Amino acid sequence: MMISMQNRSALTVVTTFPNKPLKVLSSKSSSKSSASLRARQSGRRSSFSSSSFRIVRAAGAGGKGEEEKEENSVELYAGIAGLLSCAVVSYSLFTLKQTGCGLPAGPGGLVGAIEGVSYLGVAGLLGASAYKKTTTGSGLPAGPFALLGAAEGVAFLLLVAGLYVGVAQVLEYGYIPNAVPVEGGKCA
Repeated sequence: MMISMQNRSALTVVTTFPNKPLKVLSSKSSSKSSASLRARQSGRRSSFSSSSFRIVRAAGAGGKGEEEKEENSVELYAGIAGLLSCAVVSYSLFTLKQTGCGLPAGPGGLVGAIEGVSYLGVAGLLGASAYKKTTTGSGLPAGPFALLGAAEGVAFLLLVAGLYVGVAQVLEYGYIPNAVPVEGGKCA
């Protein structure tokens, strides 16, 4: 329990009741309240009335509960995954614009698989953002360190870049490559 005097007429008490810190101000004189608080600390009964105190703020109300911590960790991981996906898609679009083909399949198809999953991740960000914007009027939350908000913004930029690269691909090369390279195809 912490007790502090703010001035002669008000006493601030921070205590735990039940397992939640409460900040309490007394409306009675500080000498009577101090005496009754000392009596409570020593385990004796006191004569003051709890109705003379009023709760100003429950510390748990503004703090992070388990659900909020879990939500923040989900937003953090989604932001990190979204930014990594955006980086892969950016490089894929750059490669597509320069060469006319996307990223090579790589050893065991690993690079191509990462590219495909990254496109799905960016599409998921765009879909989640569009859904949230239509239902609530605002986009995804910024999340911890603003990573999810950054991923959302980059995903929308990649949407515009993807449309540009798609049109440029058709104009320059005359085709859009298959998502999965086919044997004998132009990007095999």
